[in-house]
Amino acid sequence: LDISTFMLILEMCFDSFKYVDTRFFQAQRLSMTKYTALKFLVINGGRMKHSDLAKWTYTRKHNITTLVDRMKEEKLVTTERNTKDKRVVEIIVTDKGRQTYKQAAPIARKIVQEMMQNVGKDDVRELERILNALKANIERS
Repeated sequence: LDISTFMLILEMCFDSFKYVDTRFFQAQRLSMTKYTALKFLVINGGRMKHSDLAKWTYTRKHNITTLVDRMKEEKLVTTERNTKDKRVVEIIVTDKGRQTYKQAAPIARKIVQEMMQNVGKDDVRELERILNALKANIERS
């Protein structure tokens, strides 16, 4: 692998994140990380532990508390202690959080369409294969 190819991969990761984050904020006043958190809360039944949400959002465990606190201030989520294990605090999506996610989902689809508009189906399959191979290499390291 040529170093310039590797640098292009890293550049695309950073540029993609910045592009998606900017587009979400412009359209919905929402960060990509908050959208992702809402998405995974909704599809996982509306409640999750901090550690699980950190994993799904690729957020470091020590940063998830800050994210959840911000989302609580915006009334997108609440938190409560688990009734069976008092040590566990669960994050619960609110009605406002569900509505925000519902409004942002079409924006997410549009962003994906914009970014992938000149990429054919065969190219997408090959890209997925390559990215999965790279991810597997990282996870094995």
